[in-house]
Order: sequence, then structure tokens, then C-alpha cells
Amino acid sequence: MSREPLLPSYASVTGNHDNTPAISLFQTVSTITFTTAAITSTVWVHRTNTTPQLTPPASAPLLPYFASLCLLASFSCWVGYLIFILHDVASGPKLHRKIVVWISVVGKLVLAGAHAGFWLEYHHFFVGSAQPNWALMFLAAQAWWDFLLLVLSSRLRRTRGSHARW
Repeated sequence: MSREPLLPSYASVTGNHDNTPAISLFQTVSTITFTTAAITSTVWVHRTNTTPQLTPPASAPLLPYFASLCLLASFSCWVGYLIFILHDVASGPKLHRKIVVWISVVGKLVLAGAHAGFWLEYHHFFVGSAQPNWALMFLAAQAWWDFLLLVLSSRLRRTRGSHARW
């Protein structure tokens, strides 16, 4: 009896020779959502820190509404992405996936604590000066944290598929 397989391997048929995992539709949507939310919230923060116009605009600006929707979608997508990571067997062992999720959650909490600390110190040391919009800065920092999670998670996924063993 021959040990030769009857059919070619899946990797040879699909052309996936380096064993890198395929990118799912949810990861693609998450990439677009996280990137859009991070950029629009940063632009929104920058525009609120500039000097205000003396005359009111002819129509309401759309940037705050669009950025708010992006941030809401980003938060929802972040929760979904964490659930996706937990249940995606192709991303590696369960311990590795739990570590990524906990780093993301603890990182957001640390970021919130650091933001509160900066806010308190700013109010203490710069009394009477113009204050930035701290809520918007917090949301922009959270959006960039989501984007960083996505980049690092996809980088780990690619590394694990090519040569690393977890």
C-alpha cells in the first residue's frame, strides 16, 4: 500500500504555500472602520482646538456627526473583533487569543486612567488657560488604540502562520 496521497494538498491547490491565514470579511470591515474612526476623530479633535469662527457657519458641520457615527461603529466593531478573536481557531491557541483580548481591554482601561490623569494635571498646572476638548481627545485616543490592536493582531496572525509556533 502506497503512502502517496490520492489528492494534492490544499496548499498546493489554493496557492497558499506559506500557510498564512486568509483575511476574513470581518477583519476587512474592522480595518476600514478602525482606520476611518481614528482619522475622523483626530481631524475632529484638531478642528475643535483651532480658534473658533466669529460668524456662525451657514449650515451645521457634518464632521462631528460623521465622526460620532464612526466612533460608535468603531466601538461596536471593537467588541465584535474581540469576540471574533476569541472564537477564531485559525488565529492560534486559545491562550494566545485570550492574551490579545485581555491586553486590548486592559490597555483601554489604562488609556482611560492616563487620560484622566492628564486631564487633572492639565487643570491643576494650567489654570485659566484654554482647555482642549478632553472628551474628543479621549475618543480619538481610544480609536487609535483600536487601530493598533488590529495592526498588532494581524501581524501576530501573519507571524504565527509563517514561521512562529505558539
